[in-house]
Amino acid sequence: MLPIGTRLSDLLPTSKNGVPSTPSHPRKSTAIARAKIATGAALCIIAIVVATVLADRTRIVNAIRLPPPAVDPTSPTVAVLPFANLSASRDDEYFSDGMTDEIIGDLSKIRGLRVTGRSSSFMFKGHNEPSDQIAGRLHVDHLLEGSVRRSTNRLRIEVELIDARNGFTIWSERYDRDTADVFAIQSDVAESVADKLQVSLLPQDSARVKRKPTDNAEAYDLYLGGRYFHGLFSEEGDLKAIACLKRAIALDPNFALAHAALASVSSNSTDWYFAPRESEPIVKTECERALALDDRLAEPHSTLGFYELQYEWNWPAAEREFRRGVAIAPDDPLPHSLYAFALGSMGRYDDALREFQRAFDLDPLNFMQPIWIGEVYSFRHDYVRARQCYQRVIDLAPCAWVGYFDRGRLSSLEGYLPAAIEDLEKSVSLTDNPAVKGVLGGMYAQAGRKADALKVLRELQEAAKHRFVSPMCFVGIYGVLGDQHQVIRCFTEAYEGRSTYLTGLRDPEWDRARSEPGFQALEKKIGLYD
Repeated sequence: MLPIGTRLSDLLPTSKNGVPSTPSHPRKSTAIARAKIATGAALCIIAIVVATVLADRTRIVNAIRLPPPAVDPTSPTVAVLPFANLSASRDDEYFSDGMTDEIIGDLSKIRGLRVTGRSSSFMFKGHNEPSDQIAGRLHVDHLLEGSVRRSTNRLRIEVELIDARNGFTIWSERYDRDTADVFAIQSDVAESVADKLQVSLLPQDSARVKRKPTDNAEAYDLYLGGRYFHGLFSEEGDLKAIACLKRAIALDPNFALAHAALASVSSNSTDWYFAPRESEPIVKTECERALALDDRLAEPHSTLGFYELQYEWNWPAAEREFRRGVAIAPDDPLPHSLYAFALGSMGRYDDALREFQRAFDLDPLNFMQPIWIGEVYSFRHDYVRARQCYQRVIDLAPCAWVGYFDRGRLSSLEGYLPAAIEDLEKSVSLTDNPAVKGVLGGMYAQAGRKADALKVLRELQEAAKHRFVSPMCFVGIYGVLGDQHQVIRCFTEAYEGRSTYLTGLRDPEWDRARSEPGFQALEKKIGLYD
């Protein structure tokens, strides 16, 4: 935890050999994106009224059967599996993972080649399944495997392109180079894969692949470390990621990718570890700096879209940025997912589902896709399909808190309060996110377990003395306990503090409150139905 008063802009790095060491106690959740809109909406659960008890129905326990991706049969398909770290130090895993990410990114820039998204490929990290089975699950015909060994200033990267339909090696190469040649290795791998799969490389695609992001090797190393730590999805991981990226920018102020990554990590930390009024201006500054250096980057456009959506509540400006991100990187699943997520919060559910389908085509095993799709179905009051989506998340990632969290709040809407509490307790055991604990406290109060609700309330109040805790974390508990003065105080602080959670007011937990004048005024202030 950070001391009281610590500011994001004042965070200083603590490093070892240039890159902070791996957090010793990362959060138990293995992977989630920052689904703040869903979390924020759930914070109001029974804050004003008890959810309507719906008609009893058979609970669905089977995972949703999503359709296979809509693949162009004429386009070659490939997945890049996580490169093995063969370096002497386990701490170099950030570098081997980074090589995998960068090669996925380079291949995604080549038109006519469909590349599986990072999240799906990394589902197979550390697993030793047959090639044909992995390819079948990823809906591709080819796999690129590799290993990385780094020693002082030398680098050895071995790669192998496999035809998963017959198990034959199409192409393999070993690169023994100086570490300064890392960019040349990455572009050569991408161009060689395109050549072997008979994809014509257009001049503009070749130029994009060969473009060096920085001339500073240490800055690039820190950038890879920042990406790696952010992927741990923990508070300590994000703080180390910010430290790495700040150092990278200090070494090369013109490193556009580092500015974009710092904006993204800071945005994801907003309302979790830092107050929005502190972190969001940094997000905007870093996005604008990244785009001033390279306006062909998709990530800062998408991140700026969330800034406009969740901080400025400027819905048209947000959509413009999301659309730019998708246009720049049409074969990258992340811009599609983020745009779809925003469309759902805007109430454009059919458009959201179409964007999610495109993201799913590119990243079929990313378990955040069914979470977000489930949110859209929940917003449409299609609880059967929403439950199928949440169950799929739990099947894909049983150690991630978000599946239990969303299934639990859905159960509350349907009137299954004991099941809802069971899922929320499981979710709390997997994360230290105070928002999740706040929803559980509200459910305790609704169930008549006042002592348990007050215990959670005290824990949140104590935590707020040592870290940032959004005022929205308290709303559900105060609401059911009947302390309307505190409810109003929390909503006022959330609005004045530009809480990102307020963007989720379309969630059905708010339905019974929509007729309240105060609630309508809040919706109007953030332009929800403009």
